[in-house]
Amino acid sequence: MNNTKRSVIADYDRVMWTFERIDAIPFLNFPKKWNVRIIPPFMGATIRFQVTDKYTKAGDFVSVFLDMDENLGMSKKPYWEVFPCVDDVVRVDIDNTEKLMKTIKKALKLIRKETDQ
Repeated sequence: MNNTKRSVIADYDRVMWTFERIDAIPFLNFPKKWNVRIIPPFMGATIRFQVTDKYTKAGDFVSVFLDMDENLGMSKKPYWEVFPCVDDVVRVDIDNTEKLMKTIKKALKLIRKETDQ
């Protein structure tokens, strides 16, 4: 890695408070039957991942992101967003991991129904 790239990465970590935020992000206990793919964050999200299960058709997934900085402008405190879900999206407080798991489960059922029609 060249010095310029190393400098850009260090600047990113400093600006985004990368190391200071680690302890603010809760551990997530995913059910064993889910497949979770961690993907790079984009559009201002802190974290993004996709969830499928054995009933999900190829190409379908539930999308989840964490916004800790109001970059996506939906809440003044850190939240998870799950899509697709009831009436488009559902937002969950960062620390309410139990509700997050229930919301993802609901979203998985929803995409099964949508693809069965």
